[in-house]
Parts: sequence; C-alpha cells; structure tokens
Amino acid sequence: MVDARPVPLWGTPADGSPGPEVPSWTTPAGPAQQPERRPRSRNLLLAYALLVVLGTFGGHKFYLRNNGQGGFYLALGLSAWATSRLFYASPLLVPLWLLVLVDLATLPAQVRRSNRRIWAGLPGVF
Repeated sequence: MVDARPVPLWGTPADGSPGPEVPSWTTPAGPAQQPERRPRSRNLLLAYALLVVLGTFGGHKFYLRNNGQGGFYLALGLSAWATSRLFYASPLLVPLWLLVLVDLATLPAQVRRSNRRIWAGLPGVF
C-alpha cells in the first residue's frame, strides 16, 4: 500500500519520521551568517542630474533625504509654475531659481552631509 500523504519539503513530518534531507541552499542563514546590510551612499553625479532635471521640484533634496527642504521646493515650485500663466512671470520663480543656483554650488557638501547622516543611522531631516 502506498502512503498518499504529502511529504513536507523540509523539517520532520507530523508523524515523527525523519523526512527528506534539506538542501543547503534552502536553509535560511542565521543572524550571524547574514551579510551586513549597509545603507547605500548617495551619488554626487545622480544628485546633480536630479538637480538639473527636477531641481525646481526638489528632486535632489528628496534624494538626499532632506524631506522638509524637498517639500518646500515642491510647494514653491508647484505654486510658481501654476501662477506663471496668470502673470507674465511668477515672482515666486526668482527665489526658487536662486535656491537652485545655490544648490549647484553647495551640492557636494550636501551629499557628504547626507552620506554621513546615512552611515550614522540617522533618519532624514524633516
């Protein structure tokens, strides 16, 4: 007579018989065996690319985990571009572009500061 009960893939069956051998590649690594997970550092080139493409909407600030400043850029950028149709040029665009110009000069220091904060395990600034 053939036993029709399903055999578990690993571990011992409910009846206490030894069960199949567990392949080594399916065994989860314990806490001591898991590789150390380090946070990824921020890349200066990618930060500059985000500044050029999404600078008026704070894309580079969100990338650097400066979420409060990114939200400010986003709100200012959306309101500036929304009101630029009403006026010939929105007066909100001037301070926004000045902030982007300042970020062009100070972005390497901002990336270094963000990487130090990431490696220290601190959350983003809100």
